[in-house]
Amino acid sequence: MSIPNILILWVCAKTNDRPKNLLGDALGTLLGDSITFKKREFHVGSKTTLIILGKGGYSHHARNKHLAGNLKACRSRLSSANKAIGKVVVESQERVRDMEGQLTELINESLGMVNGSIRGSR
Repeated sequence: MSIPNILILWVCAKTNDRPKNLLGDALGTLLGDSITFKKREFHVGSKTTLIILGKGGYSHHARNKHLAGNLKACRSRLSSANKAIGKVVVESQERVRDMEGQLTELINESLGMVNGSIRGSR
């Protein structure tokens, strides 16, 4: 049986969007050699998007973009298999319903990139 590849991996920090929590979730994933969910192993690759979405008092778009850029720079120094993840997105929203909308938008964008065409935002 072949091990399936993951196209989208989503981590949600529902309690807060402090940088140490967002970075901890991202690095915890990037330092691994595979992803296991419900006793099933998955692999990641260049078409995988890792989405870290936190709940915060207000959007920290510039800070989150900075964190994602630094994570990208760190990946080249890792020796783990999960460093092959193609894109890391770090975002935060104030309300859960806004998180849901943003997650849907990020998933649609990621799936569009995999299919060769980026879908427009809502």
